[in-house]
Amino acid sequence: MSEHVELSAFALYITRRESKCLAQFLMALRNDFESLRDSIVHHSPLPFVDDVVNELLVEEIRLVSQSQANIWLS
Repeated sequence: MSEHVELSAFALYITRRESKCLAQFLMALRNDFESLRDSIVHHSPLPFVDDVVNELLVEEIRLVSQSQANIWLS
């Protein structure tokens, strides 16, 4: 069974809207996340927001651990 033209247009609209929202979210991140942001923006297709949030959490933990290690070494 094939999709109706209206449904396929709606799916394209949703995909475009989600991509735009994801790009706006990524641009609002602190500069600490610049390399991760660049990596995510160059994914094709763009990942889901849940996947991006998980990647950001991992990076945040890494950054905190790194800053704590620098304090201990000082």
